[in-house]
Amino acid sequence: MLSKWVSDWGRMSWGFETDPEYQELLDWADSFVRHEVELLDLVAGNPYDKSNPAVMSVIRPLQQQVRVHGPWACHLGPELGGPGYGQLKLALLNEILGRSTWAPTIFGCQAPDSGNAEILAHFGTEEQKATYLAPLLAGEISSCTTTFACRPTRSSVVRARPSRSRRHASAAGASTTRCARSPSCARRST
Repeated sequence: MLSKWVSDWGRMSWGFETDPEYQELLDWADSFVRHEVELLDLVAGNPYDKSNPAVMSVIRPLQQQVRVHGPWACHLGPELGGPGYGQLKLALLNEILGRSTWAPTIFGCQAPDSGNAEILAHFGTEEQKATYLAPLLAGEISSCTTTFACRPTRSSVVRARPSRSRRHASAAGASTTRCARSPSCARRST
């Protein structure tokens, strides 16, 4: 009985194979993440904190290596600086990137920035694209995941306490990140 079930299962399963060219890229990404990127998790802190020049001086050359090899922002089309591989190939790459908190940032496909970049690209005004999309794709800023303006107007909802400048909000126990809504807005991420 078990052998019949296994035989039937084999006929019903989907034979999933990756094209050889993309598999080579995945193999390179696997080695690169293992040998170059995973170590950052031990020393570099929060991947959404772009304010530390020492960390960024290490990150930028790694991002450049990813650009040279081709998988930078692989879910985005060429008009946005990616190769246009789409979500399926991004999912295959994410199997590798999921081992490291820094890997998605190094490869230009970190959440929520990847989705927000697509939304801005398709639906943003030219001004929004220039102000937010360009620095987001360059890795200069990170997106906020909030649905409120980046100021402490709804602090009871987000459990943030306002800072003195009223342009900043902070939540206990996290590091400062830059918000795509306003590059000068800093917030504490949890």
